[in-house]
Amino acid sequence: SQMAPMYFRDGQAAQIEQRFELTREGWLQPSLRVRETEVLERRRLQEMPSFRSGNRAIGTKPGAILYAASTDINNRVEPILATQKFGAGKTAALLLSDFWRWAMHN
Repeated sequence: SQMAPMYFRDGQAAQIEQRFELTREGWLQPSLRVRETEVLERRRLQEMPSFRSGNRAIGTKPGAILYAASTDINNRVEPILATQKFGAGKTAALLLSDFWRWAMHN
Protein backbone atom coordinates (compact mmCIF):
# COMPACT_ATOMS: atom_id res chain seq x y z
CA SER A 1 0.00 0.00 0.00
CA GLN A 2 1.17 3.53 -0.71
CA MET A 3 0.19 4.66 2.80
CA ALA A 4 2.40 2.14 4.60
CA PRO A 5 5.85 3.38 5.69
CA MET A 6 7.42 0.00 4.84
CA TYR A 7 7.87 -2.40 1.96
CA PHE A 8 6.33 -5.75 2.86
CA ARG A 9 7.41 -9.30 2.13
CA ASP A 10 5.06 -11.51 0.15
CA GLY A 11 3.23 -14.22 2.02
CA GLN A 12 1.74 -14.88 5.41
CA ALA A 13 2.57 -13.45 8.79
CA ALA A 14 5.82 -14.79 10.18
CA GLN A 15 6.17 -17.18 13.08
CA ILE A 16 9.58 -16.00 14.19
CA GLU A 17 11.03 -14.91 17.50
CA GLN A 18 11.75 -11.18 17.51
CA ARG A 19 13.22 -8.92 20.18
CA PHE A 20 11.96 -5.33 20.26
CA GLU A 21 14.94 -2.99 19.83
CA LEU A 22 14.70 0.78 19.71
CA THR A 23 16.54 2.47 16.86
CA ARG A 24 18.41 5.76 17.31
CA GLU A 25 15.20 7.61 16.43
CA GLY A 26 13.25 5.41 18.86
CA TRP A 27 15.58 6.32 21.72
CA LEU A 28 14.85 10.00 21.03
CA GLN A 29 11.08 9.52 21.39
CA PRO A 30 9.87 10.09 24.96
CA SER A 31 6.65 8.19 24.16
CA LEU A 32 8.62 4.98 23.55
CA ARG A 33 10.70 5.17 26.72
CA VAL A 34 9.07 4.48 30.08
CA ARG A 35 12.11 4.41 32.39
CA GLU A 36 14.06 7.43 33.64
CA THR A 37 17.49 6.41 32.30
CA GLU A 38 18.80 4.61 29.25
CA VAL A 39 20.34 1.89 31.43
CA LEU A 40 16.98 1.16 33.08
CA GLU A 41 15.19 1.26 29.72
CA ARG A 42 17.66 -1.19 28.16
CA ARG A 43 17.17 -3.53 31.11
CA ARG A 44 13.38 -3.29 30.76
CA LEU A 45 13.53 -4.10 27.05
CA GLN A 46 15.79 -7.11 27.69
CA GLU A 47 13.43 -8.44 30.35
CA MET A 48 10.33 -8.14 28.18
CA PRO A 49 9.22 -11.26 26.32
CA SER A 50 10.08 -11.62 22.65
CA PHE A 51 7.40 -11.62 19.99
CA ARG A 52 6.48 -14.71 18.01
CA SER A 53 4.10 -13.49 15.36
CA GLY A 54 3.91 -10.56 13.02
CA ASN A 55 4.11 -9.31 9.51
CA ARG A 56 7.53 -8.95 7.96
CA ALA A 57 8.90 -6.01 6.02
CA ILE A 58 12.01 -5.80 3.90
CA GLY A 59 12.68 -2.17 4.69
CA THR A 60 11.30 1.29 5.24
CA LYS A 61 10.31 3.64 2.46
CA PRO A 62 12.25 6.84 1.70
CA GLY A 63 11.17 9.48 4.19
CA ALA A 64 9.88 6.98 6.74
CA ILE A 65 11.21 7.04 10.28
CA LEU A 66 12.05 3.67 11.85
CA TYR A 67 11.55 3.66 15.62
CA ALA A 68 11.90 -0.02 16.45
CA ALA A 69 13.35 -3.07 14.75
CA SER A 70 14.61 -6.55 15.45
CA THR A 71 17.61 -8.41 14.09
CA ASP A 72 17.11 -11.84 12.54
CA ILE A 73 19.48 -14.79 12.79
CA ASN A 74 21.36 -13.53 9.70
CA ASN A 75 21.89 -10.07 11.28
CA ARG A 76 19.35 -8.44 8.96
CA VAL A 77 17.31 -5.61 10.45
CA GLU A 78 13.59 -6.35 10.44
CA PRO A 79 11.44 -3.18 10.78
CA ILE A 80 8.85 -3.34 13.57
CA LEU A 81 7.56 0.22 14.09
CA ALA A 82 7.74 3.10 11.60
CA THR A 83 5.91 6.27 10.59
CA GLN A 84 5.83 8.48 7.52
CA LYS A 85 4.09 11.62 6.35
CA PHE A 86 1.25 10.92 3.96
CA GLY A 87 -0.86 13.66 2.45
CA ALA A 88 -1.77 16.14 5.19
CA GLY A 89 -1.24 13.56 7.95
CA LYS A 90 0.94 10.71 9.08
CA THR A 91 0.70 6.93 8.89
CA ALA A 92 2.24 4.32 11.15
CA ALA A 93 2.83 0.58 11.02
CA LEU A 94 3.39 -1.75 13.97
CA LEU A 95 4.12 -5.20 12.56
CA LEU A 96 3.74 -7.30 15.70
CA SER A 97 0.62 -9.46 15.98
CA ASP A 98 1.27 -10.41 19.58
CA PHE A 99 2.17 -7.03 21.07
CA TRP A 100 -0.45 -7.86 23.74
CA ARG A 101 2.17 -10.13 25.39
CA TRP A 102 3.80 -7.03 26.87
CA ALA A 103 0.56 -6.20 28.72
CA MET A 104 1.44 -9.07 31.07
CA HIS A 105 4.69 -7.37 32.14
CA ASN A 106 5.62 -4.00 33.65
